Amino acid sequence: MESKGFVITPRTGILKKYDGEDSVVYIPENVKVISSYKQDDDLYGAFSCEGVIEVYIPQNVKRIDKCAFENCADLELVVFQTGCKIDKISEYAFSGCKKLKKVIFEDGAMVNTLSFQSFYDCTSLEKIDLPFGLEKIETNAFIKCVNLSDVYLPESLTHIGYQAFMGCESLNYLKIPYCELMDETFKNCKALKEIDLDQNITSIPNGTFWGCENLEIIRFKEPSCIEFLGDRAFADCKSLRNISMPSNLKKIGSYAFENCFLLENVEMDYKNKIDFEANVFDNCFSLKKNMNKKIRKIRDKSNEKKEVKESLIFTVIFSLVVPIGLYLILKNIIFDSFVTYFPIALFMFIFTFLSLISGIISSFCSFKIYSKILLLLLVIIYFVLPLIKDVKPFSNEFIEFYWNLSKYNIELGFAQGFDKLMLNAILILPSIIGLIPLKRER
Repeated sequence: MESKGFVITPRTGILKKYDGEDSVVYIPENVKVISSYKQDDDLYGAFSCEGVIEVYIPQNVKRIDKCAFENCADLELVVFQTGCKIDKISEYAFSGCKKLKKVIFEDGAMVNTLSFQSFYDCTSLEKIDLPFGLEKIETNAFIKCVNLSDVYLPESLTHIGYQAFMGCESLNYLKIPYCELMDETFKNCKALKEIDLDQNITSIPNGTFWGCENLEIIRFKEPSCIEFLGDRAFADCKSLRNISMPSNLKKIGSYAFENCFLLENVEMDYKNKIDFEANVFDNCFSLKKNMNKKIRKIRDKSNEKKEVKESLIFTVIFSLVVPIGLYLILKNIIFDSFVTYFPIALFMFIFTFLSLISGIISSFCSFKIYSKILLLLLVIIYFVLPLIKDVKPFSNEFIEFYWNLSKYNIELGFAQGFDKLMLNAILILPSIIGLIPLKRER
């Protein structure tokens, strides 16, 4: 059916194409879906045309399909009329409408989902008051809307997708309701100065406000449920001077505040157990010395607990695996009667005891002290043991002894994964000691 330039499928109410001459277009009441059409295997939106400046969408329309208004060259205003309930504005629906300035939802009008790049590159869009009932803003929905300065995010939102508002360079204020935020949601919103975050938000993902170079005020509504600030969450926020961390914070990701050159004060409960990843405040040159010391102290305490845990885990593995292996080496390489004089149970008890002592020392003493202890153990284990069999240093027998020991230690070293270099040095250095003279002999 055709009416005033509209091509509509009668039974389904699908508007396939508009080729009329009106600059102000009212969609007919019998239209349920604004769709697109194919021509020469290319997809064209119903309004992929010139000359249309304003479009009014009535309450019977339930869906706007993929590319429906894509590259509508002269479109400036879209009005969803009272009672209009749109289930979905699909992918690329208004993409490339470079003159589009306003999208208005009248009283009672609503939409459930804004899909991938639905308003991509609408470079003239200045304002959009998203209606209550909107649940999802998907990936790149408003990316590169460089003149968007005013957007209202309704309380009904449950999800804002990856880079949904990235590059909205004119956006200056945000009030973010309780919803799931994805990575880099507001990255490079360069004019953004102030944000308010709902107290029920649980995390600020990676790069959420990365590159918001004019951001000055961040308000976490207390008591805040935020437990995690992701990697580069506030990196390159070059105007940020003060921040009061959320009270329930448990972890801060790598480079979270990197290049926040003016950041002076960081308020947080320094008694809290906060896990700091690498270089959280990298290049924060203005951070006051007393703040720096407090932050460093809490960061070091967090890292220290990690290292203690790793050391103790290594000690348990070392204590269980190495005694059996070393016992077999001593039995097979040094002398077969070793088992007669040194039962396996006793050997394991002594070695395990020494390993545990070594592990405890590694957990709590300084790096320099522990490295010296390790070197001493190396000397005892790898130079005294061959003497039991009366082997002369660097003789053929000595080389053969270390060749077998080195092969074993290399295998064991790889099995351990080299998690801590100094802890594995006791397994790797003998390999070097054994292999170098062996190469010379051969």
